[in-house]
Amino acid sequence: MTVIADEKMRVVIPGANPGDKFELSSPSPEQVLLTRLEAGQPAFSTGQLVRDPKTGLLVWTGDVGEDDADAVIRNRANDE
Repeated sequence: MTVIADEKMRVVIPGANPGDKFELSSPSPEQVLLTRLEAGQPAFSTGQLVRDPKTGLLVWTGDVGEDDADAVIRNRANDE
């Protein structure tokens, strides 16, 4: 199969869908290799907003999808 780049150096890949991710590698100067990457899990948090009875402010409870450093900072803020 032959594809041709347009004036903006774009190429249409048959079978590709909007949002598909590809890894681009060049094994040699004459070759370009595209590898389709698997779709990752959506980064949605699981939890809910609840009103804090003491302050009346909305607080997120549940998984917030944060890494360990963010969790430490958040926990230190809650300890004060």
